[in-house]
Amino acid sequence: MSAPSTLHAKSSVEPLVVELEDGTVFTRPDQRVLARALDLLTGEQNQFLAIGRFRTEPERYIQVYRHAAEGWQVEHREGSVDRHFQAVGHQSRSRTEELLWGWVTGEPGWQDAAAWTRLGPADLLP
Repeated sequence: MSAPSTLHAKSSVEPLVVELEDGTVFTRPDQRVLARALDLLTGEQNQFLAIGRFRTEPERYIQVYRHAAEGWQVEHREGSVDRHFQAVGHQSRSRTEELLWGWVTGEPGWQDAAAWTRLGPADLLP
């Protein structure tokens, strides 16, 4: 008797999703999907996207806001309001893609591609 195949086993881990301001959702993003999602951020209608496992880990995500002329603002949260960080200054498109892909893959040291500042609760109020 052969061992059961795990190739088609369902994972209990919620897949990563990319969600745009207009409600567009991409599941299990690869680099091509991330590039397409950034293309959809025009700075007019779709201005932001967030990536995470929002049902099971709502306090762990990365997000990008597109400032039309100035560039891209990147933030990430690692579990709580006191672990919410913002990249210092506006980022280039290529740097933004690098940060997103590093976060998605969990590449060690991905944060080193930018300088970060911790945001406090008052910084996060609407």
